Amino acid sequence: MTNRVADLTKEELKELISASVREALEDFAEDLTALSSQNYLASIAEARKDYERGNITRLMQTRSPASKEAS
Repeated sequence: MTNRVADLTKEELKELISASVREALEDFAEDLTALSSQNYLASIAEARKDYERGNITRLMQTRSPASKEAS
């Protein structure tokens, strides 16, 4: 793979830009859909309250016994 833009062909640059724009638009559409959901927004508010109260679980505490054995 090329490390410099100057080394790209015109088609490679166009594809790189198109892929980046496509990904950004997909992310935006996903965010817009999620933020349009009242249930999603309510779950965010609930999670923030839990966090403020200190009602959290550390990721290391959530590992299953099988994954601990593999470590």
